Amino acid sequence: MPRTQSTILASIALFAAVTLWGSSFVATKIGLQYFEPLSIVWLRQLVATIAILPFWLPAWLRHRHASIRRGDISLLLLLAFFQPCLYFVCESYALQLTTASQAGIVSAMMPLMVAVVAGSLLGEQVTRNMWAGFAVSVCGVVWLTLASAPEESAPSPMLGNLLELAAMACGVGYTIICRKLGARFSPVIITGVQILAGLIFFLPGAFMLPADFLSIVHASLTDTSDAALPLLSISYLGLFVTLGAFGLYNYGVSIIPASRASAWINLVPVVSAILAFLVLGERLSVTQAGGAALVLGGLYLCQKSAPK
Repeated sequence: MPRTQSTILASIALFAAVTLWGSSFVATKIGLQYFEPLSIVWLRQLVATIAILPFWLPAWLRHRHASIRRGDISLLLLLAFFQPCLYFVCESYALQLTTASQAGIVSAMMPLMVAVVAGSLLGEQVTRNMWAGFAVSVCGVVWLTLASAPEESAPSPMLGNLLELAAMACGVGYTIICRKLGARFSPVIITGVQILAGLIFFLPGAFMLPADFLSIVHASLTDTSDAALPLLSISYLGLFVTLGAFGLYNYGVSIIPASRASAWINLVPVVSAILAFLVLGERLSVTQAGGAALVLGGLYLCQKSAPK
């Protein structure tokens, strides 16, 4: 396939991935109305595992005959530890403490964090303006957090936003390792390892499910139930966000440099804020909007000065 065509397909895949990620904040908020955070994460890993296993197992068996370098398995496990394990722990509890729209804005820090780390570890160019944009966005996240007052849907926005920022740090580690492994492993293999590792890591969440969980599922399928919408949101998270978005992102980052690929995450706060307003009725105050503007302004400064 010509390089230009590959780049276009990778860009389309990244756009679709970050759009799905932007919707995940709202879907998780809906799931949290009925289930514990770890239960939601384990269920979405279970749904994704059932969906990907028929494709992942043959791909892994075929790849076993190829030469695997020393350290490949360790890097795959480290990638899975960053994402989904630590990432989902931080983000799920963050969304219990802050709003979906604020979490989406904080997530906009990830592209700048990736650019800085990619410049140090992968030799990708980081300009002075990119550093300046990073600093401006950090100030915006601090402003947004300090301007957020506790409310029913966000009892501790400061801690929640800090946890979301920690999730973004895990996302940075995931992106850098994925870029390194993408030349040797297919997106199906990388995504499958992530999902299977997450299923095992979040197994305690299975024991946090309601005792009548199977009855709840049956009632949701055959009749009306309060848990029908949360269960539907978890299925969406498993099939489209966990499996679909990670597979698309892994494909995109295997072709496009990490700093450029992560720039697509700038769309996450836009999608999350729009959906949080339309679905959850969340709004940003004027003061909070000022912090959000700083975050996006820093991102614009970074991308404007990025090398072509």
